[in-house]
Amino acid sequence: MNKVIKFVPAMIALALAGCSQSSDLTGEDQANTNKQEVKIPVNMTTYQARANVQGRAGTAGSINSVDDLVAKGGFGVFAYQTGSKDYSAAQTEFYPDFMYDQRVSGTASSDGSSYTWDYTPKKFWPNDNTVADNSTNNATGVKNTGKVSFFAYAPYVATSDATKGTVEDATSGITGFSANGTNGDPTVSYTLPSDGNVVDLLWGTAGSNGTTTNGTAQAGKTLSGGKGAVNVDLTKMKTDGKIQFVFKHALAKLGGKSSGDDVSGLLIKADPDIDIKDQLGTKGPTKITVTDITITTDQPGTDGNLVAQSLVNSGIFNLATGVWTAGKAETGTVKTEITNSKDKGNAVLADAIAEPATVSSFDNLPAGVTETSQNVYKEETNPMIFIPGSTLPKLYVTITYTVRTKDENVKNGFTSTVNVISKVIDFNSKTVELNKRYTLTLILGLTSVKFEATVSDWEKAESGTDTKTVDNTDVYLPINVKDA
Repeated sequence: MNKVIKFVPAMIALALAGCSQSSDLTGEDQANTNKQEVKIPVNMTTYQARANVQGRAGTAGSINSVDDLVAKGGFGVFAYQTGSKDYSAAQTEFYPDFMYDQRVSGTASSDGSSYTWDYTPKKFWPNDNTVADNSTNNATGVKNTGKVSFFAYAPYVATSDATKGTVEDATSGITGFSANGTNGDPTVSYTLPSDGNVVDLLWGTAGSNGTTTNGTAQAGKTLSGGKGAVNVDLTKMKTDGKIQFVFKHALAKLGGKSSGDDVSGLLIKADPDIDIKDQLGTKGPTKITVTDITITTDQPGTDGNLVAQSLVNSGIFNLATGVWTAGKAETGTVKTEITNSKDKGNAVLADAIAEPATVSSFDNLPAGVTETSQNVYKEETNPMIFIPGSTLPKLYVTITYTVRTKDENVKNGFTSTVNVISKVIDFNSKTVELNKRYTLTLILGLTSVKFEATVSDWEKAESGTDTKTVDNTDVYLPINVKDA
């Protein structure tokens, strides 16, 4: 078993765009109309060209693309007005008075080449900041109180009671938020389900934001103790300005795939001995197919039955800093099962290695497991998810696989042996980290049946008195008669 730790940054870039509607005035228009107040709405767009797909927030699986994000209901935004003050981590002065769990949903363009992001009710940029709208007309606010900070998560989950931060549906793993009147950083409460049907949790970090009305860049800031830059202390942008969220994975995972590639987090290969190295796969007479792979945090007890272990399966995630406050360790189970049928388990095995429902002949078998590492999954699917900051627990892996060798002399034309192998994997108390993936490679050791023969010398049977054995017997043919 190889253990690979790989950092996988999310490549989901979304943007909040300030754009003028037909009835809106531009910054230059404002100066020419006796400083009439201009309200520029904050609208949504994305740079990603994706197909239009729909779905529900509780759909299980990783979120690796804008397609996935749209299918799982979009994202939620919390926004704070801080006046002339900068936003600081762990602040206790402000609450999300500009946006609270604001749903932002995506819709494809008519040609499917891009997404726009929409929400209701529309909110407008504050105008009261001292940055000039235009170097010529030079309209400015007088108090410099136009700072707004934006924080985001995904997938979106609606609240049933915003005053308490409770949610309508916890099937996504999100069980609550900080309340809408609570001063401080916005937080998300999250619990891992025990059935393996986990939904990814994303954190909106800062991207390339639009400039202020006079062209000043507005980069994100990393708050004290933060894990990444966030969109804080932003002021009114030009009408085409965008507040961009680059979503990172807020959890740690084992298995699944990375964004933008086909590399799986759960691989399988064979390690045959020298005598059968050329015997596996499509050209060889031996094929290995897999029926089931189960990975669980449950461990075998003294009686052989699996026993749930103590683990951290919940936590509170800070959207301002990206820091987790892990919940109390409790007895529980994190489990995933990859099978050869979509009707069983949490995921389906790749066609190349999956045991068929029926086997009519050896030649109709898939290529199977070979010396080359292969993706276990048929498609991107549920990984095992863990709360960052917690210790990766021991895992108990069980795999059921069949080894077949073509042989015309036996009844079915091939031999068939079913194997069920289990192993405890100990990660030596490794602490899992946000946005990181842990990869397992399952290696099946194959040892050929070998023969050796010698021919022994004849052994002389000795005369004896044991009535159960045949003694050496003298037979006279004929007997010689001796003199008396």
